[in-house]
Amino acid sequence: MKIIKKSGDILGGILMIVSLILLIPLLLTNMGINSYIILSGSMEPVIRTGSMVLVDTQTENIQSGDIIMYRLQKENVVHRVVEIQEDGKIITKGDNNENADFAPVTQAQVCGKVIKMPWGLCIPYAGYVSEWMSINKIYVVCVVLALVIIHLLLLHLAK
Repeated sequence: MKIIKKSGDILGGILMIVSLILLIPLLLTNMGINSYIILSGSMEPVIRTGSMVLVDTQTENIQSGDIIMYRLQKENVVHRVVEIQEDGKIITKGDNNENADFAPVTQAQVCGKVIKMPWGLCIPYAGYVSEWMSINKIYVVCVVLALVIIHLLLLHLAK
């Protein structure tokens, strides 16, 4: 019985972690914070490819040195602000790029500022996990349901 109870406790912990991974992006979106996956190495080593960044979409105070996300045609770009011109246009540059970006960014293109977390600017490898989960939604749902059923069964057997 102790093994069944211990297995149930471990499975319950795993379920809680999986639930948090699935629910946190939804909760953050309601607070004006969106998550984005970094697809290129232009900001390495500060933000590595495959990492996830959190972007505060409600920020209005952008300064030189901040890392922002902006829309360039249909792509999201995460680069550092190197200069804010008198007309309000923003000059950006990827930390791993030799030169500043070709065109200045307008205020209308800015989606928000990357949030600094206690451990840095990104969640390493979380982009890969998120991408896999979005591609394999049915598998994730099936695994979560199976874990819930097994957990409930173990709780029932432990009584």
